[in-house]
Amino acid sequence: MLRDIAAGCYYGTSTLLHEVIELRSLLEREPRLLYWSKDMVREFLRANKDAHVRALVVEYPYLQQKVQDAFGEKIGLGALVLANAGLDDFWFLAESELPSPIFWPSDDEVYRAMGLLARLRALKTGGEDESPL
Repeated sequence: MLRDIAAGCYYGTSTLLHEVIELRSLLEREPRLLYWSKDMVREFLRANKDAHVRALVVEYPYLQQKVQDAFGEKIGLGALVLANAGLDDFWFLAESELPSPIFWPSDDEVYRAMGLLARLRALKTGGEDESPL
């Protein structure tokens, strides 16, 4: 996660966007959260999964739009989530109040999403490049 944020680009921005939204939601509930022990924070995170879901609801449509802007390809949210995060986040997002429905993708769609996300990670200002990290 930190490597993605440090690398910048659209993918890093989506990761940062997710973390900022999730943290903001958590800090609204518990302003002193950053002063707690790791164990207390983990317990608080488990009890407040909806903050993570809020972040997913913003992160994945952003990623979907950036893939379309950068490569002219439309990819389903379900494929993006499974390619990027996995089954738990897929179900969190599917059960959320996402404005548009999320569908179970085919294996080919997930594989395509994996390739598009790899290309998005490598995309730098001015063109595609290898990420130094």
